[in-house]
Amino acid sequence: MKLYDRVHKLAGQPRYGRFFAEADQELTDIDRQAAEFLRRSAASLTIAERLHALDEEVAYEELMHERREAFAQGCRDIFRMLALFLARAVLRSETSEKEIVSRLRETGFAAAEPMNLPPFPINSLTVLTLGVFVYLALAILFLGGLMGMRPDQMDGLMVAAKVALVRVVTIGVTVWLMQRHAFFRRAPGDPPVFFAYVINGVIAAAVAASICLSLHVGDAEPLADAGKDLPMILLSFLLCTAVALCCDDWPQDTKPPAWLRFAEAAGCALVMVLGMGMVYFYLGDKLPFPTDDLPGWKIALLIGFPSAIALVIGGFVPHIYRSARRAATARRNEASRPSMPASRDPLPARGVAAEKIMA
Repeated sequence: MKLYDRVHKLAGQPRYGRFFAEADQELTDIDRQAAEFLRRSAASLTIAERLHALDEEVAYEELMHERREAFAQGCRDIFRMLALFLARAVLRSETSEKEIVSRLRETGFAAAEPMNLPPFPINSLTVLTLGVFVYLALAILFLGGLMGMRPDQMDGLMVAAKVALVRVVTIGVTVWLMQRHAFFRRAPGDPPVFFAYVINGVIAAAVAASICLSLHVGDAEPLADAGKDLPMILLSFLLCTAVALCCDDWPQDTKPPAWLRFAEAAGCALVMVLGMGMVYFYLGDKLPFPTDDLPGWKIALLIGFPSAIALVIGGFVPHIYRSARRAATARRNEASRPSMPASRDPLPARGVAAEKIMA
């Protein structure tokens, strides 16, 4: 009934005049249904009061159980109808998200909040993908030559494309999970959620395995051939776990200290160094060249090239994640400030867009 009263009060607002003029018949139907609901409710309460006065407890409880269910369903139906009507009215008549939130709060929806979520950094990740691909294409040719591989033994562009695809897609999945699901990030003041970071890495490894398997679907033995990509899957798990931790190491919506970005880059590079060490000692047979008799400087290059990619990813991805989050927070704060009354009528086209949104 409070919502019904507030909806009728909106009809007197100048900026809502056009909407209520167009929805006059719908408002008349709402008035009729609300009046019928009130009439039935009053009759039910009167009957309940009379039965209760007769001390017929069993009959009273049986009847009231049925009446309560009917009353609850009637309340839900009326509320849903009024809420949808209010949503259309607000979307048609208010000109910004800030004004929409302000109007909803004035109407009684005190918990209304702007819906600005951090945008997925597709542009930044695209640039990162191109940079990683170019780096890998040159590094694979250089490293393959040092390891004694002939040009016909290494398909540098294909390998670079596959590694770049796996790296950026898994990093993108990590960022998306951090942005969209509260389980993977902590609130300011909470301790780090290490279990969530590991789960994020596991999901990234599963994505990497799916990509590798899909690239070998046409092979005679796809599972065996995909098994050769096990080092890349392992490194995806380690790197994405580290990136998730770095994205969440500054949960405040303020700008972090400058040194943090360098620390994150160094941390991701160190994780990749440890990962490549594991690959060298335990998965060396999965590499496209023999690793048994490599001199120390070649081992350093083998470990150093992937670590350089992790250094770049650690220096840029957490920074990109936090920048998107701060931008969304700024928009939410702007939308939450009290707004001044609009001095112009909304455009008719906005009404059409609002109706499409509601549909």
